[in-house]
Amino acid sequence: MSSPSNAKRPRNEPSVHDHKLNLKHVLDKEFEQHSLHEILALPVTALEGVGPVTAEHLGGLKVHTIGQLAVWRPFKLARAICHLAEGEVTQYTKGTKANIDAGICKEARGKPFHELKNMPLHVVYGSAQWTDACLAALGLKTLKDLADWKLPLYAASIRE
Repeated sequence: MSSPSNAKRPRNEPSVHDHKLNLKHVLDKEFEQHSLHEILALPVTALEGVGPVTAEHLGGLKVHTIGQLAVWRPFKLARAICHLAEGEVTQYTKGTKANIDAGICKEARGKPFHELKNMPLHVVYGSAQWTDACLAALGLKTLKDLADWKLPLYAASIRE
């Protein structure tokens, strides 16, 4: 007996990899007809508004494809910090630790989320201080800026 993944689909039933959406405001025109699965393998320049300068900055951070941008650790941490800041109580108990400390540099450990979200980008684990200048060239200066940046948000949405 074949498993569901090995079973043949009826000829008129599309594969999960065949699904397409109207992404004309997310992708450059030439890439609009690609499936979501195919889009993840495309270079970041396939995203609407990403030119050679943005691609070069992202490449310096080892982000070359839309799929890599979707799972880029600094973005995911920045997004988590900003979401957690929204639910944080305003009175912070000194000495309280969060498990996010393993993902940020020593200078930022122990700080409440509402302070972390306004810190420079190098505080995210794996990001050296030189990344601040690289990302500032893209208009990103704080973790909140990175969490709200539309390019990785689009990429993450395509992946999910």
